[in-house]
Amino acid sequence: MVFSVGKSSYSSSCSTSNPPRSWIYHVFVSFRGDDTRNGFTDHLFASLERKGIKVFRDDKDLKRGEVISQELLKAIEESMFAIVILSPNYASSTWCLDELQNIVECSKKVQVLPVFYGVDPSAVRHQRESFEEAFKKHEDRFGRGSYKIQRWIHALTQVAAYSGWNSNNLREAKLVDDIVQHIHKSLIPKLPSCIENLVGIASRVEEVNKFIGMELNDVRFIGIWGMGGVENKGTEAIQGIVLNLLEPYEARWCTEAFSKTNQLNFLILNDMKLHFGLNHFPSSLKVLHWRRCSLETLPLTNRVYEFVHIKLSHSKIEQLWHGKKILEKLKYMDLSFSNNLKQLPDFSGIPSIETLDLKGCTSLSKVHPSLLHLKKLVTLNLEDCTSLKTLPCKLEMSSLKKLILSGCSAFKNLPGFGESMKHLSMLSLQGTSIRNLPTSLGCLAGLKVLDLKDCKLLVSLPNTFHELWSLKKLYLSNCYKFRNLPEFGESMIHLSRLRLDGTAIRELPSSIGCLVSLAHLKLRYCKKLVCLPDTIVALKSLTYLSTYGCSKLGKLSVGESHRMVPRSMNWKQPQKLGLRHSILNLASLITLDISYCNLSEKSFPHDLCNLPPLLEYLYMDGNHFASVPMNISNLSKLRYLSLCSCRKLQKLPELPSSIRKLDAISCVSLETSKFNPCSLFATHGEYPPKVRDSFDMVITGSEIPAWFDHQEDGEHVSTPRDCPTSDWVGIFMCFLIIRYADPSERFHYEVKCCLDSRVGKCFKKRTLPHLKSGRPELYILFLAPSHGEISWHKNRFGLFQTAKVYRRVSDCQYPNLMDLKVVSCGSRWLDKQDIAVLKNGDQKLQYPDSEAFVSRDSEIQHVDWEDDE
Repeated sequence: MVFSVGKSSYSSSCSTSNPPRSWIYHVFVSFRGDDTRNGFTDHLFASLERKGIKVFRDDKDLKRGEVISQELLKAIEESMFAIVILSPNYASSTWCLDELQNIVECSKKVQVLPVFYGVDPSAVRHQRESFEEAFKKHEDRFGRGSYKIQRWIHALTQVAAYSGWNSNNLREAKLVDDIVQHIHKSLIPKLPSCIENLVGIASRVEEVNKFIGMELNDVRFIGIWGMGGVENKGTEAIQGIVLNLLEPYEARWCTEAFSKTNQLNFLILNDMKLHFGLNHFPSSLKVLHWRRCSLETLPLTNRVYEFVHIKLSHSKIEQLWHGKKILEKLKYMDLSFSNNLKQLPDFSGIPSIETLDLKGCTSLSKVHPSLLHLKKLVTLNLEDCTSLKTLPCKLEMSSLKKLILSGCSAFKNLPGFGESMKHLSMLSLQGTSIRNLPTSLGCLAGLKVLDLKDCKLLVSLPNTFHELWSLKKLYLSNCYKFRNLPEFGESMIHLSRLRLDGTAIRELPSSIGCLVSLAHLKLRYCKKLVCLPDTIVALKSLTYLSTYGCSKLGKLSVGESHRMVPRSMNWKQPQKLGLRHSILNLASLITLDISYCNLSEKSFPHDLCNLPPLLEYLYMDGNHFASVPMNISNLSKLRYLSLCSCRKLQKLPELPSSIRKLDAISCVSLETSKFNPCSLFATHGEYPPKVRDSFDMVITGSEIPAWFDHQEDGEHVSTPRDCPTSDWVGIFMCFLIIRYADPSERFHYEVKCCLDSRVGKCFKKRTLPHLKSGRPELYILFLAPSHGEISWHKNRFGLFQTAKVYRRVSDCQYPNLMDLKVVSCGSRWLDKQDIAVLKNGDQKLQYPDSEAFVSRDSEIQHVDWEDDE
């Protein structure tokens, strides 16, 4: 038998105190009376009430006025669901719009369910058709761009993004039935998954639910008994209790509540607070899950317990238990984020435990020595135990694979490792205060990951380091005092990632050539590094080498064979590297970063003028050339070029057809008023290339270039009037954007251009580089008809109606920041005539009259981010 209470808002006042937020109404309905009062809405109300669902009806229960009353606001907040019936004349009512605005603001507490009744969801989302007409009248009354209108638009855009119902897809009777069934099923909690495989139980549960009346906010009692002679009734027969609650509860149970549940196997009391505590747990209990457990200690006696799984995260536990307890079958224990836990008890009575999670126990300062001798423990997680300073004795855990001490900022001393610790594969000491590691580190023959990032006091590694023949990853990033890297052993053939960025090393050991599997070597900002050893050319597997910011580095050996050179290199100041051979010899190079190297046309290293043919990513930010002193167009594999903050740059280089993205923001000398994006591509190549369906760039510019023959103010741009028929090959669009955020804030924006046509929609996403506040930039993109999920036929692409750019902050800390303004837009069809002119060498395509476009008000509507459809 299982007794279970699911996630519900209904509670008994006689058994609990401080209940969670209570609802007065099950459903709040917002609708335009003139549209639906005497038809759809009446049918919906009747069906809901027949199911016993309590509904608030604003046209009946409140007096109307110009301003939404506090009574109405309270009714919204006290409802579980809000059904918004969006009909053709909904937006013509300021009352409805104010009501909707308040519903959206309560959407974290109230589940919003839109019904698109006689309207298309996109018309609501983009305020078109009757919604557009309604807002024109509102603008005449309140002023275009007023705060009230912006909030209404935001509310409509938000509600249109919610999942709901469309009357165009369902008959009205079916629509009403679907809505009522959805509400009804949501009100009745589901039984736990442990009964899913029971045969013949569903009909009986349904019968019981009819008597319980779970959709009613009151208390009912019901008795369940078995057939005569069946000895499985009463508390002694209960095998499981599940109480999963929405919010923390305080229950006034007797301290002997479980004294007679002798068959209880699992107990789940998540977010339950027991006012009087507990004096007893049945010894039969195998599974105990109690998130936010309110007990200060577990009431365990000297009996033998059957515990297998104990999970008490975010608990109030101070002392797990007193003395030694026998839990021979316990395999898993989670006490994570139990901030009151100060010390661990004797663990010698739990020899079978495999996982112990103590993450975030910030008050834990002592660990019992018995813990470090558990022979079956596989994972010990002590992450962010900020009061822990040391472990009490030598570690002798023969089965341990993961030891996590990262974030233990007070941890200073790591005791020795026993010879039995051969199975330890991961040791994480990130952010600790250790100064050195024990010489017994060499005993960890199975160690694969050694994470020492941000150990700011660490000076060196022990000489036994070379005995770690299984090591695959070594992280020493930001160990500012780390100076001496010991020799690598010939047996360390598995080491593939070595991160030494931000350390104080002066040189690398010549034995680095033994690391035949090393693929990733990061040396960024090793400002004291003087040279790299000649043996680096033996690293045949190296694919990434970064020496960015190594200002004292004076020598870099490059092997004669391209098989011995890295595929990716990152140089801060290449003119100091003393290259022996041309970069062209680095035939496998994929990424090259020569940013902020004080390079100009005169000082540009001759060896850099010819680049490896396989180069895909080229970074040249912050240099001082007026034009790029190399032939970029020959790089047939180049996908990305960055020229940001090249303040003297006056023109962009010719690009290969493989290019996908170009960034050239903060290039203040760049002339773009007569910029033609077609001129960037090699005239001898095919354009647009068949392998590419899109290309975009972000460059400095204060106005839409005149080449875009159709221009409009604001964030929308509609189709040009002179749409080509069969000669077009794609469309270029341009958006003038300005960031107005605090200059001290550094985060990236994401923009998405949405092309809306009668055939369908197409999206193009882009993460922008860091934009400086107040400086205008141009976001330019090209789309071919094959881009996206929708492939338009050439004779149908002329149905293209509008393009619009949406934006959001990609950093999750600023999800709602909307300070990127789209000032104006432009578009132009690219046809075969443009390409012919370009191939003939005439890149001065005819510019239209700059005044020959329709201008709109430059006020920008507040538009929330929309997901791809």
